Formats: sequence, C-alpha cells, structure tokens
Amino acid sequence: MGCDMGLMCSAAIGRVASDGAMLVVHREEIPIGVFKSRIQELKREYRIANAVFDVMPYVPTITEVCDNDPNAYGAVFTTSKSPELFVLQEKEEDTEQGKLNLRLLKVNRTVGLDNIKDMFKAGKLLLAACKAGEKVKPQYLSLKRVQRFVNDELTFMYDKTDGQDHAHFALLYLHLAIQLRGRTAGWTKVGAVPLVKSFKVKQ
Repeated sequence: MGCDMGLMCSAAIGRVASDGAMLVVHREEIPIGVFKSRIQELKREYRIANAVFDVMPYVPTITEVCDNDPNAYGAVFTTSKSPELFVLQEKEEDTEQGKLNLRLLKVNRTVGLDNIKDMFKAGKLLLAACKAGEKVKPQYLSLKRVQRFVNDELTFMYDKTDGQDHAHFALLYLHLAIQLRGRTAGWTKVGAVPLVKSFKVKQ
C-alpha cells in the first residue's frame, strides 16, 4: 500500500505480477480525520504486507502508524543525484535533537516518477476499475517532466501543472512498498504477495 497525505489522503493498493507489471487493485481517497482507522481496515481486508506513507505534513500521524506496524515506512524526498530509488534509514528517538523514531525512506523523487512514467508508457502499470478511478484520473496527468536550472545547472524535474497530484504520488509510494517487499522476501521482479480479491483491469 502507498499513501500520499493531505486533508484528503490518496491510497493505492497493489502487487507486482510475474511479468513485472504493477497491478493496482484498489484506489481510495481517505479524509485525514478517519485515516488511521480506515488504514487498519484496508490492511486487514487486503492483507497488506508492506506500506509506505508520505511523511509530510502529518509527521506525528505517520510516526504513530509506523510505531504500530513493523512493515510501515515513512518517505521523504531528497535532492540526491544518486541513481538509487531510495535509501532506508532507521532512526532512534532523540527528543533533544528533535529526531523521531521512524523507519524512513529517503526517496529520489525524479527517479521514482521516471519509474512510474516508464511503467505507464510500457503498459506495465494496470489500474483496476474503481469508484475513485474517474475522479482521480486527472491527477495522473498533472505532473510534467521539464527542464529547470538548479544551482546554475540545467536538470530534469517534475512540476505540477494544475490541480492535484495525490493519486499519482500514491502510485509512487505503492511502487516503493513493492520494492521493499522484494528486498525482504528475497525477490526483486517477481511478486510473492497473493492477490486477495479478484478485479477487472480498466484499459
């Protein structure tokens, strides 16, 4: 499961298929007021193996979720030039230094969004039909890959062009959760998590 946080949080649940495609079996928008209880329901319903949550702006909420689930992780974006998708950092609580006890993924934003773009273009990202699908469809088109000068260096990055992009980032966090599952289960491209519910893929 991957979740992008906001007043209305966007959740995506899925798995990787034997051919490497990412199957997104459920998408949902969750009001922040019921987020913690609804996440628990989704975990039970879909037997969630790993979950990745956007840390900002609800750091205490995600810290609590991670404290109660050893397979939950927070994620923040970094400006690293490394080609690695993410680096996992374990933190120990230190109130004097303001550190939180949080399993944290430091994510290369551009690499992650490139991965999602490439999967879409290759037909390797399959979205099951659902109630939230049509509502959030414009959010998959909001981010555009553009060139920008950063510290006098021309680089590629993703900018939001209009509206919201929570659903798009939920796919990125789901992608991260699948990659983490691959590390812990001993595989990298072939899924090991059973698909609990049947679904119809929307072309």
